Amino acid sequence: MQVGSTLPAAIRKESEVSREDHRIRLVFIINGVDYGVEVNVEALLTSAVERALVESHNTGRPPDEWEVRNAAGVLLEKGRTIEDLGLKNGARLFLSLRVGAGGTRAWLTLR
Repeated sequence: MQVGSTLPAAIRKESEVSREDHRIRLVFIINGVDYGVEVNVEALLTSAVERALVESHNTGRPPDEWEVRNAAGVLLEKGRTIEDLGLKNGARLFLSLRVGAGGTRAWLTLR
């Protein structure tokens, strides 16, 4: 027996609506192009970053090599939830490779 099925229909319906209310759309700007991602505010920002990278076909670099900044240029912690970061529906976030990501050893030669 499922737990949800023991709740009255009105309460089940209310919780489904609440779950939907927790979804917002974030806009990630990657290489100057906007990519909208619908996310749950209780999810980690990392999950939204991963979805935006897939959507933009930027899967050549792992998500941990990317950084997220808000419109004010503040670096956001990807390990925090969207709600904890105070992000609102329609927030525009700039996703870019960290300085030196993936290219830090390109100039080194072994001798």
